[in-house]
Amino acid sequence: MLFSNEAVAPEEIMEAVQKDSGSVFLVDIRTPAEFANGHLLNAVNIPAQHILEGPWLRLWKDKKTIYYLYGNTQLEANAPWMILRQMGYDNVRVLQGGLAYFSDFSDSSFLKLEDETARYDFTAVFSTKN
Repeated sequence: MLFSNEAVAPEEIMEAVQKDSGSVFLVDIRTPAEFANGHLLNAVNIPAQHILEGPWLRLWKDKKTIYYLYGNTQLEANAPWMILRQMGYDNVRVLQGGLAYFSDFSDSSFLKLEDETARYDFTAVFSTKN
């Protein structure tokens, strides 16, 4: 169960990032493919199943940093948050409502969306004369 101060509203995260003094770390726990389709500005992709692996396990030990976890929904981030809390890391928070809620709430300048590239050049395909 999340404590009242553990689920952080989108506006609080935006404010923390804008005031960042190196103590804010956004963690996108979705798959690399989902991350590539769009994520919060300056977020790092650590898929949920990898949060306790190698270099990432050392990451959480920095007590000066507040880590904000998010998935598409808040529920996706709750399990990784719970695991980290049970391991004694109390510097981890969850984005209230997840990325879906954040996207509805915030201005688009805070979201990093990749330009889509067409897989096929349909103009070339249809313009060739047979």
